[in-house]
Amino acid sequence: MSYTPDFILLAKDIVVESKASSQPGIARSLLLCDGVPLEEYKMVFQRDNWISKTKSQRYSDWCKKHGIDFHIGTDLPKDWWA
Repeated sequence: MSYTPDFILLAKDIVVESKASSQPGIARSLLLCDGVPLEEYKMVFQRDNWISKTKSQRYSDWCKKHGIDFHIGTDLPKDWWA
């Protein structure tokens, strides 16, 4: 399976996967980041929505659980690329 990340920030060797607020399947991202050290893998979400209909976990909760750095919003944090 080949994987092309949404963004690669070359200055810091960071892989960024972006997810729209309505895009399902972020658990698939664990498979996508296989082989990428987690300190170099980051996720960006437009909003911190609920992952499932049961409202038991938000995107931010899922990232924290899996040790993935994340950002909520439309702009990347400056410390990721500067």
